[in-house]
Amino acid sequence: MSFCGNSTFWDEDLTLNSSWPQFTQCFQSTVLVFVPAGALWLCAALYIPYLLTRDPGLPGPNTCLSSAKTSISLLMVVLTIALIIRETMSPSRSLPGTPPGQRYDTTTTSHFVARIVEAISFVLTGIITQLERRNCILTSGVLFVYWLILLVCDIIPLYTYIEIEMYATDVLRFIWMVSVMFLVLVQLVLNCFSDVQLSTYNRYVSENECPEVNASFLSKLTFSWITRLIFTGYRRPLNPSDLWQLNPRDLSDTVVARFSRAWFKYNKVKRFDQQSSWRATNGTSSNSSSNEQTNGNRNKNNGHYERSSSSGEKSPLIKRSQSKKSDEYQDLNQILPVNRRSKCNLFRVIVRAFGWEVLLSYLCKAISDLLQFVGPFLLRGLILHIQGLEDHPKWHGYVLATAMLLASWLQTVFYHQHYHLAMTSGMRMKTALQVAIYKKGLWIDNYGQRSCTTGEVVNLMSVDCQRVQDMMSYTWMVWSIPLQVFLAVYFLWNTLGLPVLAGLGLLVLLVPLNAFIAYKQQKLQRQNLFWKDKRVKMVNEVLGGIKVLKLYAWEESFQKKILALRQREVCVLTKLAWLNAISIFIWTCAPYLVCLASFATYLAVYPTSALTADMAFVTLALFNILQFPISFIPEMVSFTTQAIVSVSRIERYLCETELTRSHYDKLDGKDCAVSIDKGVFTWDADLPFRLSGINIEIPRGSFVAVVGPVGCGKSSLLSAILGEMDRLQGNVYTSGNIGYVPQTAWIQNSTLQENILFGASMNFKRYNKVIDSCALRPDLDILPGGDKTEIGEKGINLSGGQKQRVCIARALYSNADLYILDDPLSAVDAYVGKHIFKRVLSEKGILKHKTRIMATHAVHWLPLVDTIIVLQDGRITEMGSYLQLMKRNGNFAQFLLTNLRRAQDSESELEEDVEVRDMKKKMWEHVEVVTSQSEGNTSGEDVINFHQTRLEMMAGGSGTHATTSTEEKRPPLRLVSVVAGGGVGNGAVVRLTEDEAMETGTVKFGVFKTYIQNVGTFATLVIFVMFALFQLSSVLGNVWLSKWTGDQQIESGNITATQLMEKNRMYLSVYGALGAAQALFVLIYACVGALRMVTAASTMHSAMLDRVLKAPMSFFDTTPVGRIVNRFSRDVETLDNQLPQIIFMWIMCVFSVLATLVVISVNTPLFAGVIVPLLLAYLAIQRFFVPTSRQLKRLEAVTRSPIYSHFSETLSGAHVIRAFDAVSRFCQTCVEKIDRNQVFYFAGITANRWLGVWIEVVSSLIVFFSAIFSLVTPGVNGAILGLSVSYALQITQALKWLVRSMSDLETNVVSVERVKEYSHVVQEAPRSTNIHPPPEWPTRGEIIINQYTTSYRQGLEPVLKRITCYIKPEEKIGIVGRTGAGKSSLTLALFRVLEPTEGEIIIDNINTSIIGLTDLRSALTILPQDPVLLSGTLRMNVDPNNEYLDQEIWSALTMSHLKDAVSVMPQGLESEVGENGNNFSAGQRQLICLARALLRRSRILIMDEPTSSVDVETDELVLKTVQKAFKHSTTIIIAHRINTILDCDRVMVIEAGQIVEFDDPQTLLNQENSHFYQLAKSSEKL
Repeated sequence: MSFCGNSTFWDEDLTLNSSWPQFTQCFQSTVLVFVPAGALWLCAALYIPYLLTRDPGLPGPNTCLSSAKTSISLLMVVLTIALIIRETMSPSRSLPGTPPGQRYDTTTTSHFVARIVEAISFVLTGIITQLERRNCILTSGVLFVYWLILLVCDIIPLYTYIEIEMYATDVLRFIWMVSVMFLVLVQLVLNCFSDVQLSTYNRYVSENECPEVNASFLSKLTFSWITRLIFTGYRRPLNPSDLWQLNPRDLSDTVVARFSRAWFKYNKVKRFDQQSSWRATNGTSSNSSSNEQTNGNRNKNNGHYERSSSSGEKSPLIKRSQSKKSDEYQDLNQILPVNRRSKCNLFRVIVRAFGWEVLLSYLCKAISDLLQFVGPFLLRGLILHIQGLEDHPKWHGYVLATAMLLASWLQTVFYHQHYHLAMTSGMRMKTALQVAIYKKGLWIDNYGQRSCTTGEVVNLMSVDCQRVQDMMSYTWMVWSIPLQVFLAVYFLWNTLGLPVLAGLGLLVLLVPLNAFIAYKQQKLQRQNLFWKDKRVKMVNEVLGGIKVLKLYAWEESFQKKILALRQREVCVLTKLAWLNAISIFIWTCAPYLVCLASFATYLAVYPTSALTADMAFVTLALFNILQFPISFIPEMVSFTTQAIVSVSRIERYLCETELTRSHYDKLDGKDCAVSIDKGVFTWDADLPFRLSGINIEIPRGSFVAVVGPVGCGKSSLLSAILGEMDRLQGNVYTSGNIGYVPQTAWIQNSTLQENILFGASMNFKRYNKVIDSCALRPDLDILPGGDKTEIGEKGINLSGGQKQRVCIARALYSNADLYILDDPLSAVDAYVGKHIFKRVLSEKGILKHKTRIMATHAVHWLPLVDTIIVLQDGRITEMGSYLQLMKRNGNFAQFLLTNLRRAQDSESELEEDVEVRDMKKKMWEHVEVVTSQSEGNTSGEDVINFHQTRLEMMAGGSGTHATTSTEEKRPPLRLVSVVAGGGVGNGAVVRLTEDEAMETGTVKFGVFKTYIQNVGTFATLVIFVMFALFQLSSVLGNVWLSKWTGDQQIESGNITATQLMEKNRMYLSVYGALGAAQALFVLIYACVGALRMVTAASTMHSAMLDRVLKAPMSFFDTTPVGRIVNRFSRDVETLDNQLPQIIFMWIMCVFSVLATLVVISVNTPLFAGVIVPLLLAYLAIQRFFVPTSRQLKRLEAVTRSPIYSHFSETLSGAHVIRAFDAVSRFCQTCVEKIDRNQVFYFAGITANRWLGVWIEVVSSLIVFFSAIFSLVTPGVNGAILGLSVSYALQITQALKWLVRSMSDLETNVVSVERVKEYSHVVQEAPRSTNIHPPPEWPTRGEIIINQYTTSYRQGLEPVLKRITCYIKPEEKIGIVGRTGAGKSSLTLALFRVLEPTEGEIIIDNINTSIIGLTDLRSALTILPQDPVLLSGTLRMNVDPNNEYLDQEIWSALTMSHLKDAVSVMPQGLESEVGENGNNFSAGQRQLICLARALLRRSRILIMDEPTSSVDVETDELVLKTVQKAFKHSTTIIIAHRINTILDCDRVMVIEAGQIVEFDDPQTLLNQENSHFYQLAKSSEKL
């Protein structure tokens, strides 16, 4: 021992058996110095090289805090060196005979080495402080831990110095010791703060930065950085502005980059048969941010389909942008394999991307698990101490109690750091997966779209991604429970010996049973998600077409279909509930049964041995440690299997096929805009239709028209150019950027101005020019907020023509090089069509120097285009100029002959427009000459010259308002039009959709009451009573165990072996009986609870569905579909799966805490004195926390809906987004919405951790006081102490889980609140009343409207004002008027979609207001403007109520000219209709709607511009069929084309909600001062 001189390293008698714990000088000079120094040096060896090699940018400045830390470190070095010099010059030795604990020799080697080590350590702290300052690191965990350990280690020398009275014998050394310890304490305090002066140096700091970024190490450990937010939430309800931005670590930019790199690395390892489409392409992508340039020009040197030529296998998937937000999301497509359902392992990618932080969380959990086993051994020490109190110093018990407190606090730190790391990792996983799914949705091909509908994909984002996130709360159990079991069994072996194998054997037997349950649960979860997808998909489509469903009175029919799907889902949920009940039963009983088996085996193996208190209660404490994690095995299995299924579903979607670009390239030539070489394209290889033999080359700046009959492939050819079809053969070459106008208008839920700008910056001159060219200025005067009016979902508050013109304006404003227009003029009337052609498309229009490719049915414009492509059955039959094609007298000439003959047959004396009529007439003359080969005076050149002359006249003086130069007659458009009646200005946006309602404050008792009522009041009572009886049985069992181990006869040994065996048998029997009672009670509890909660979820879903489908149209006008779908997906998912598990957990924790407090108070009455302050502290913390947590959950729910709304909107317009190359911008929008949503989630989970830390501080005090009071309470033996402390040890976990379950219950019951809200929405009139019309009503079709007034919503101006008219039976009425005049409102009034504020409508002598809506709407028939089809069979779309025979349906299809198209389908009437009917053309969809009307054959038919969005051919088919089939019906036609109403008996002219004229059309036309005449001659809108 020369190193320590005469001092020994350890003296047990001196340390443990003296009146106070004394440590030798050797121990103080080695362990107490080397442990903190060793920890510092080890960390410094890794940390300092990192700080030296890290690029700090500009070195951080010296701050007050860093200077203070460094100065104190240097002062401590000086003090230590001074001490070394002083003791070298005048060493001090203890006198002979001095007691060992008071000896102190400063001449030993260990003493000098200790001082040198301390000096070097202090130098290291100064170096680290300065290096951290240089790197702008705000807080140091290394230094904080070092100073904390050093302070703890210095306590022993300090109290030793005080005990040996060194202040009297060596005052200088004592002063040094006190000074150094004081400086260590100061350093620790300084390291509790972050150096905020460095936070703003050398980096961009946002205005509302996440406080975690600048938090100190201690603040991060205790989560105190969120305290300010929690107090704010306590004082008042939180609002979004109270929250900060996400930590940069959690931003989508960062997370998605990690995910994409991981996928890319995985793909480098795992070779695919095909390359990714993005790697296979050449060229460079146009930067989507160029849309935002003021001039609106995109990079014109780039091909539209090309991606970066430098994007090789080693290039980053997502490039780091110099700007704050990266817009390089386009490269994320590289991560998604292109070959059809390529095999990939998403789980492996997730592990590769986020594995390290998850592993770190697991490390924290492992340390926490080890620390929790300290408790039972300290308990054993306490029991042995109190049993042999006279043999041990009293301070032993207090040290053991204090050790319990410190171990509990340390476990708290590691446990909550584990949870924080795990939950934030789950959050990042969810973000990455949501962005990947969103991006995939933008590029998935037609095959993938058919396999995954919009509803299913929204489910992936809302349900499956959430399950993956939630999985991180439970995955640790997969390894932690086996670890805890192993440790528990090991320690139990040391306690009980061989008998512990009986308990272990029982646990082992339960494993295969649990595995079987897990397998069945996983299988059922797949079924559950399958039916959930189908249900959400159906709900999504029903809500999308709710207006048509209401007009047809089909809500009840589709409600039954949704409920049938829900019933399938509930059947699966019921099976899952049974399995969960069995699981709960098994694992709740398992700990008690394991104890019973172990004790019974112990008595069987050692029949004459007594079961002592230390053995029994240490065993009980160890098994209690296992009770919580083991009891959560059902939840873990349930959530894990759900997550596995969800990962596989997301993986399957991400591996679907994408639109490939391998056959697209840029054109190097300057004269060609589009070239297709030997192209063969298809939508689906399984379908017969395909484009074949496509060979075209379109020069730059040319105007090309694509024509042909319905279904010939016009739209498909345009889609092939856009890259929307699968290429079987050939290549496509394009030049420049593309502006695209789809056949069916796609409008975003944003302002009209934002729809036109489409992400580009405002250029006032170009914007005004576009508005005028698209004839939108008069519409802006009508809209309440001008161009700042918010447009509802799918353009709900715009007419068909307005939507189409907005789409045209969007394309024009993009200033593209190539314009692809899919029948852009079909949805506008002839006047507006003429205006758009003149001002936009013609050689005089603003696109005169651009390449234009237009599919059209407006044949009168064909002589003015450069090239005409004629399609027939997917093949190009002719191509050339008008003159060239007419000279050939081929398919084109026959096509014109057919179309113009129809136009001549339907033409009356007054056409829609004089110029258009004359142009058609001239073409007809030429066609007759060509096709009949007769002599005539009209040549092709004459036709072209005539058309050009007429086109010139249109600008000069045709008299039409649309062709008048609006730029000359109107002032330039301002950003917000000051409307003559709108009254909106000052830049205010006029909102249509309302913000989502959000409750504030405490979750009302009515919410819990609603859930209890749906579960069943009696069932709820049974659940609570059964678990209370279970807990009572459990407590009685432990009390009985205490009585058993504290039996005086057994303890004294004054008992024979036989008597001992009988007593043991008696005690064991009662103990077993109490266990059997527990099993019975928990079985009833689990079964009743699981099954009734499924019933509650089913009932609440049905009630919400019923109320939503009965809501008036005003509810759907102001509520985005995504918001409603969110209730039916995410919130119903919470009711189905999450809330039941949380309620089970909450019940168990509440009763466990109550039982603990009662047991401790009864056994140690002194403890009752601290229960009140501890409970007050607990309640105070809860009171501060709950309002914040609850409101954060609500805000998180509210900000979640816009994500799904945006996603649904994106999926429906993905083809437009791709065409405009706006994928990056839309991804950025999605990312911003996800980040905003995650802010509230992140704050919520951090608030939970804050609560957990402080609640566990309280619970640790309960353990401490229970131990202390057991020590000071007279008459407490080992058994009573063991019972009290073993229960107290449980309370840490019990309170921890109680806090979590209470928080989860408060936050997840918000889903009940949200479902309840939609279960009480305003309802329209009853579907059925006591008054029913006759079965065949109406028999005549007489309509009387008397002083009828109505408005769209309460508080709005009337849209119809005191309308009075009489419509005779079988009369044909045409209704005309300007946009917004009230034409469609009148039809809605007939169906009572709008209810009267005064007046009445009488049909065949029955007031429509007194009968049920179903009776009314089913008696009328409407052909709506927008054809709505739902996924399902063709039969279901035509006859959802199954009212008609096959022959009747085929007859209707024949009359609607669909028989041939349906006959070729393999399944006929059972053929599947794609989502939104996307496997039918627009014309075919309208004809299917016509077939519906033909099946009804009601006496009143309303046609609400049914042909406004279809071609002329379909228009003629619909009108002729209607005239024939409904000749004996009263017909009301909302006019779009004037020739559709000239044959009507009377025409009704509506203006400003009033009838201004109602007479014979010819009579009105003969009156030049009539409104109808003025509309017919000069209006641009009918």
